[in-house]
Amino acid sequence: MSSATIDAIGIIIAAIVPIIVMRITLCNEKKMHKEQIKQIEEKNRVDAMPIIDAEVLHNSIVKDDEGVTKYIQADLSLSNKGNGTAIGITGGNEADYYDSVVPIGGSTSSWDVKMINNEKNECEYVIHFEDLYGNRYEEIIKFELIEAGNGCQLKRRSVTLPRLISQND
Repeated sequence: MSSATIDAIGIIIAAIVPIIVMRITLCNEKKMHKEQIKQIEEKNRVDAMPIIDAEVLHNSIVKDDEGVTKYIQADLSLSNKGNGTAIGITGGNEADYYDSVVPIGGSTSSWDVKMINNEKNECEYVIHFEDLYGNRYEEIIKFELIEAGNGCQLKRRSVTLPRLISQND
């Protein structure tokens, strides 16, 4: 090969290598930028996530003709302990039983609910709601049925953290 050919190949390689390096760098920067945007969006979602809590105001046990418990009728006070407003709230532990409530944000609402008691004297109530971004969440509130005197008292035992069901992109 002549020295002119070698010089030409060197000039071409010297021009192409920086372009390839620049292209790889731009692709990596774009990927990192998208990841940072996703992290910021997730932080914003968590910061504005509603967290629903419940307190039993009153309860009664509904029995059939043989005296067997059918369900527990309870009046729940729901409150939003999170930083964002909860909208489109529905709840129920049976496929055909749902309540709807006006949006809440730090306030309480009264729900009249039916819960089924299991053998361990526990009940749970599932609540679905959305945040202002349109993300849908689910929380499970667990109750314990405690025998007291001539009746039973329903007490909140635990509330799960909101679980993201669907995310509005």
